[in-house]
Amino acid sequence: MEKLKENWKRIIEEKEGYLITKIYKEVYREEAERCIHEVIEILIAKNINVDGYGFLYIEDPQTHEFIVQVIPKPGEQSYRYKTSTKELIEVD
Repeated sequence: MEKLKENWKRIIEEKEGYLITKIYKEVYREEAERCIHEVIEILIAKNINVDGYGFLYIEDPQTHEFIVQVIPKPGEQSYRYKTSTKELIEVD
């Protein structure tokens, strides 16, 4: 269990004036940073206040493709971003 924890990075930072949390495996750092930045730009363009949001870069267990799971503040819309198609999908 400790080994699993060591492989994950959780970074809290200010991005474009918003405080966000990024979570990803260290081995995917460069790709995760790029994809998370893409998602943030898309959400900001939709006038969504991402302050306090979390962004989790993971492999989808069903499709085995990488996604960014957007973790919003309570009561707000959640999203999933498919990195292969650059598609932002609302999650119920």
